[in-house]
Parts: sequence; structure tokens; C-alpha cells
Amino acid sequence: MIHVQEVPTYRGGTEIRVHDDQWLIAKARFAADITIKMALCAVQPDGEDSAGRQKGRLMDADALASRACDITEALWKEFERREWIESIPTPKPEQPHDSTVAAQARSIARAAGVDITKH
Repeated sequence: MIHVQEVPTYRGGTEIRVHDDQWLIAKARFAADITIKMALCAVQPDGEDSAGRQKGRLMDADALASRACDITEALWKEFERREWIESIPTPKPEQPHDSTVAAQARSIARAAGVDITKH
């Protein structure tokens, strides 16, 4: 599942962070990589040549897209069966660091004309 967080930046704005709560272990990433490379040469039978050998032609874009989705579904089911998908925690939003809070307090005090070094 994808999580989206809007978090404050140190300059007062915000930024969007996208986090997936699942991670493929190394074996699954390797299997997915092999699958990607195999899909680059997706060929369909296209009759025979004059010597009786099998001819092939590249799959058209629609057929390749459909096959890629089918392969993805099959891979994901197999990864789940083998427990090759790890759950990972969603990061917590950052809290201001003490030095940041202190710097903000000094800035506010200066703006108010208060000397906090004597207190």
C-alpha cells in the first residue's frame, strides 16, 4: 500500500513524501529484473520459413502490455507465496530538533527585543 505524507520543511513550507509499506527482498528484485529483460524479446509464433523452421515476430504493443501485466500478477502471487515481500513501517513525520526550537525561540526573542542570554 502506498502512503502519502505532507510534512513541513525547515523553511516553513511543506513537501510530499511517498512511502510504500512493502519491500521486495533481494531474490524477488532479481526475479523481477530477469523478467524485465525477458520481456524485451517477447516473440509470437509467425508460421515457418521455407526451410520449415519456426518464424517469430515481436508482440504488438497491446499484447505486450497485457502480457506484462499478467506476468506482474503471476510474479507478485509467487513472491507472496514464497514470503519474498517484507512489510516495512511507515516513517513518522519529523519532529523539530531541540536546536531548531532553540533557534526559533532566539529569533522570536530578538524580534521582540528581549535579551535571552542574561536569563
